[in-house]
Amino acid sequence: MKKTIILIILLIFISGCATTEQDSGEVEIFCQDYDGNQEGCLLHEECIWTAEENICDSISGSTKDDEDIDEGNVDDGEDEDDGGINQELENIVVPDNPSNTLCKKLPLTNEFISSNKYHCLALVNNNAEFCEMIKIDNEEDIEAKNDKNICLAHANKDSSYCENIEDQDANHVGDDAKHVCYFMLAVSSENADFCSDIDYLDTAQKNKEEKEKCYFSFMSNLYQWGKSDEITAEICGHLEGEMEETCLALKARDISMCGSNPNCLTYFEQPLSFCDEHPDFVSCIKDRAKTSKDVSICELLPQPDKDVCVGVYCTHTELDANICDTIEDIQKRQEFYVELAMNLGNW
Repeated sequence: MKKTIILIILLIFISGCATTEQDSGEVEIFCQDYDGNQEGCLLHEECIWTAEENICDSISGSTKDDEDIDEGNVDDGEDEDDGGINQELENIVVPDNPSNTLCKKLPLTNEFISSNKYHCLALVNNNAEFCEMIKIDNEEDIEAKNDKNICLAHANKDSSYCENIEDQDANHVGDDAKHVCYFMLAVSSENADFCSDIDYLDTAQKNKEEKEKCYFSFMSNLYQWGKSDEITAEICGHLEGEMEETCLALKARDISMCGSNPNCLTYFEQPLSFCDEHPDFVSCIKDRAKTSKDVSICELLPQPDKDVCVGVYCTHTELDANICDTIEDIQKRQEFYVELAMNLGNW
């Protein structure tokens, strides 16, 4: 009799366990299995992504954290999730266009999980509200602070934010973040005058050379977008020597004005053999891809130059996200996505 009772109890217990698993299909999803895999994590409604810790957690396990965020304790931030952030984004209506579609694909990786998307949306919509969503954990988080300043500069078309960028490497002559801020601000705002605001290097000569590079970058972008008629004599006047010569040739779209200057000739269609004697082989190959409208030429370069070549091509020649998708380095791909979104908006 005792054995019979024990067997009945065991059967009831086993049956109960089986029923529990069948009734709650969610038990079969273990969010922790997707730690380090953001895309896999977000495929499941039961799971949320915690970017700061690079982990996938179950929604039921994060209810208290969500309540803390709802109560306004966002500065506690360690458990701020993408769900809440995306809800904020949904409250800001943006046009349904290719630029915003690209922005919303970001992030492609766990790195810089918010800043790339917000910067992109702020840039193409001229809306600084998105910049305010860039989270700064503390005063030591220089990278996030710089990202926010770059975002605000572009959204507001105001170079004073570029001035607020802090140096990240004391041994670096000229901070990369400031360089990006001023150069991209001129292009994104379609206003070369921002180049004249450059004054962040340690000598007048270095600042002069940096300004020239900024004007040249602005001018060459116009040329590559087929807007040579917008290259003014004033812009060329900010350049000297071969750079001014190149500017005037691109303004006129006249190769004969290049003379024997290889850095001018490279902007016009040339055979691949032209690069054999060119002083900058990598840049020359990138130019051959663009002028020939053949991205496969980028295959001639090793990494990371190949990725940059493809990125420059997809953002300046064909303006095609599918081409950008072939960039192997995910961080670079994200950066070119932002540039492509901006260029599509200006096209």
